[in-house]
Amino acid sequence: LEPSKILINNLYHLTDEIIIYKGEEDHIKKNHLVINDLGLVGIVSKTNKHSSHVRLLLNDETSISVKINDSYGILKFKRGKIVKANIQ
Repeated sequence: LEPSKILINNLYHLTDEIIIYKGEEDHIKKNHLVINDLGLVGIVSKTNKHSSHVRLLLNDETSISVKINDSYGILKFKRGKIVKANIQ
């Protein structure tokens, strides 16, 4: 676990991406999960030496594999709302 503060948060695209103050020198890698005290925030999409880009959970390009009770599926988002939930 690597606690970090947000470096950049685009006020015009709040559901797209943030940049955090942790990067390759902090052992952060692409596809690492980013969480806060409430749960999943997003997925690392790109790393630099001292910062990382995080694609947020509600980003239209994010698909998440989930397990709900005994069922598995994929969640997809559009404009911050669930538009597809293939739960089997």
